[in-house]
Amino acid sequence: MSSLSSLSSIAQSALMAQEAAMQVTGQNIANAQTPGYSRQTLTLQPSTPENTPNGVFGTGVSIASITRSRNVLLDQQYRSQSAPSSGYQERSTLLGQIQNVFGEPSTTGLANTMDNFFSSWSELASNPADASAKAVVQQDGAQLASTFNSYATQLSNIAANTQTGLAASIAQVNTLTSQVATMNSQIVAATSAGASPNDLLDQRDKMLDQLSQMVSITVSSNKDGSDQVNIGGIQIINGTATKSLALSGGIPLTVTTSTGDALPSPGGQVGATLTVANTELPNARNGLNQLAASIITDVNSAHAAGWSPPAGTGVDFFDSAPANATAQNMRLSATVAADASTIATGSTANAAGDNSVALAVAALQNFSPSAPGNSFSGAYSSLVTSVADAKNASDSSSTVYQTLQQQADAQRQSVSGVNTDEELTKMIQQQQAYVAAAKLIQTVQAMSTALLS
Repeated sequence: MSSLSSLSSIAQSALMAQEAAMQVTGQNIANAQTPGYSRQTLTLQPSTPENTPNGVFGTGVSIASITRSRNVLLDQQYRSQSAPSSGYQERSTLLGQIQNVFGEPSTTGLANTMDNFFSSWSELASNPADASAKAVVQQDGAQLASTFNSYATQLSNIAANTQTGLAASIAQVNTLTSQVATMNSQIVAATSAGASPNDLLDQRDKMLDQLSQMVSITVSSNKDGSDQVNIGGIQIINGTATKSLALSGGIPLTVTTSTGDALPSPGGQVGATLTVANTELPNARNGLNQLAASIITDVNSAHAAGWSPPAGTGVDFFDSAPANATAQNMRLSATVAADASTIATGSTANAAGDNSVALAVAALQNFSPSAPGNSFSGAYSSLVTSVADAKNASDSSSTVYQTLQQQADAQRQSVSGVNTDEELTKMIQQQQAYVAAAKLIQTVQAMSTALLS
């Protein structure tokens, strides 16, 4: 039967419900700018009614649940754009470093240095007996070798730093997978106890978002509330079980799991770095080495056929040892480096004015037998252009995927983000309901006093 005590119980349940609602609203307002926070919603339901001889009477209100606003499909969409967006950004950064090594067009770059070198041979051909002209050829040859050395060293440093960065990224992936597995354990325990671990779920989703930048992942849920995570079809997280990743091999480098599975296309930042390390950097270094080797070969071939008073014939202009026919090791031969007068200008002994060798070397600027496409400048231009084209293509893709990622994030925020105006409106409504419940208690107390009187 309805009674004053029943009315008092109803009023108390209303007060408690509105207090809880205000607490959820306050939590939302407090975390309106917290990254990864999902808006929480308190759902109320009528308490179990009471059957009496006079009818069925309500017993107040109870809390049905506190849920977070989250859309799994929007999470999947965001993460599917996050991996390529992060990957292309990383690829553009690394390709930009390679492009900066060449730095063309430039008055101090390799193209200009090659032009100066062959131009000095043209000047020497105009006056083959001029000692100062030979000294200029010697200096320009040394400068050409030094430029090749510098470029090779810079590319080697980029390669070493790229591999170090790749190892660090893989370590970060392993840290995140371990953290997700730990979070899985906590979520399962809380869910089993009947709790709604909203904050834990947000933390796990934030970790998965970070992981999706490092590698391309797919996420699925288990019945117990834990998540499974796959990379390239290979499971790396299942509940509390994880597989760590490792970097192995030389070039090409490979990423493998702790169970020996290879990840040829891990995607994300790791995948982009792997591609640069295995493809773009080796291509740039090989192209530079091939150019250096062709210059050494063609210049030595022409010079060794010539004659100079101090050294006679058969003298190489550049060091021709096979190990030194690279951009890193390119240098003048010991004979030429020690004495510029050993530079040959002609092929006939004691023939004053013979400039056939000087002309032959100068002519290599326009036709080089050993160079790709028979042109030193053309080969170098192709090398620089290929890096620039790859950088431009990566920049374009990065812009596209960043836009898609931002759009996906905006859609996700429209569901899970906190709108402070809406929360303030709720707060006013909850305050009014709380005041009304308090008024109901006062009324019950007044009725009880009247009854006792």
